[in-house]
Amino acid sequence: MLGALTLNDDALIGYLAAVRRAPDNPKAHDCLGYAFFQRGLVRKALEEFKTALQLDPSDIHAHNGLGHAYDSLGILDKAMEEYMEATRLSPDNPYFHYGYGQVLKKTGALDAALEQYEEALRLKPDFPEARYMMGHIYKKMGKLDDAILEYREALRLKPDFPEVHYTLGIIYYNKGLLPESIRELNEAVRLKPNFGEARHYLDIMQKPPDKEKS
Repeated sequence: MLGALTLNDDALIGYLAAVRRAPDNPKAHDCLGYAFFQRGLVRKALEEFKTALQLDPSDIHAHNGLGHAYDSLGILDKAMEEYMEATRLSPDNPYFHYGYGQVLKKTGALDAALEQYEEALRLKPDFPEARYMMGHIYKKMGKLDDAILEYREALRLKPDFPEVHYTLGIIYYNKGLLPESIRELNEAVRLKPNFGEARHYLDIMQKPPDKEKS
């Protein structure tokens, strides 16, 4: 029983009914797994993806789903195994390479993560999230100029990306480029009015200096 959390969730009830009708259909378990995952029921999702793989070990969507689930649970070694298998079975899927890169980045394997993001972009050049993550990698490596180029390219692809505007604003702030920083942070807040971190830095920069006490 799922309880009151999902009693009125028609989509989820539909996926549950599909699994009951066709328990040997891996795609039905995949759909239910993703439905659970999107609702934060990660361990239930995990079981559905595992069932799908028992029925079809070459089910790329189940491998990808397991990668998502293990990543969400912080089980990064297993997440890497699943993303690796997903990219092996479907090497032309940019989203699988992106997911693999996300896990590699979390483990500190920055060069390997960069390779996965680059492959994702080779397969899908208009992938702003991959550009954003490449910017993060270069930032972690201390290559700020390269990071800025990637962030700007992400914004060219997706101008309404508040997190990128915020990150650029912080880089400019740390470089002492206050007008550029304020411009980017203001844009982040315009796009995402409840962006507390961006508002915090704007308050710092726009706060009038304290007058010297006499």
